[in-house]
Amino acid sequence: QFCHNVIKEFNITAVIEGIENAPKTGGVTFASNHPLGGMDALAFIDQFGYYRNDIKFIANDILLNLKPMQDIFVGVNKMGNTAVPSLKNVDAVLANDESVVIFPAGLVSRRTKGVVEDLQWKKTFVTRARKHNVPIVPVIIDGKLSNFFYNLSNIRTKLGIKANIEMLYLVNELFKQKNTTIRIIFGKPIYPKDLDLNKKDVEIAQDIKRIAYNLLKS
Repeated sequence: QFCHNVIKEFNITAVIEGIENAPKTGGVTFASNHPLGGMDALAFIDQFGYYRNDIKFIANDILLNLKPMQDIFVGVNKMGNTAVPSLKNVDAVLANDESVVIFPAGLVSRRTKGVVEDLQWKKTFVTRARKHNVPIVPVIIDGKLSNFFYNLSNIRTKLGIKANIEMLYLVNELFKQKNTTIRIIFGKPIYPKDLDLNKKDVEIAQDIKRIAYNLLKS
């Protein structure tokens, strides 16, 4: 209800395509790009909640402060040294045959050479899918932030500043998304048995990233 109220308040139209590719039951991992810094997650939860009511979203500990979302967010501590306990949270969800959504890049998309795209996808979602023998569904969310955000990110990088100061403006970016359309496209499920055994999980993660972005071209 919280997500629906936010989407409605911001007058956002969420359009879902390929929902028939998403398994209706059983454990599944949805691997998605992360273009909007928060509104993408809210739109996904709002729309996909009509399809499955067991959705869990992998989020860092900071997002867990959103009390209305605590039943949906699964904590992954990105600020401390608790990687193993965090992964156990993910394992518990998949072992319970629930649906998990993850942003493998771990960061909001950036613009490089005029193209808005995620940075490298981390391998965690592949590793966990193998472990629990659940399908991976690639997802692409069509959206972008303002030129200000991307320019600030690029300037910060060129100056050699490691701190992601552009993230301080994500709340401002949220309000700039009023009266927009968010398009969410689901690809066909990829099963662990079909993954290339000759490739490392991190390589497979990049392959699935490419599959996701190609959904925009189909």
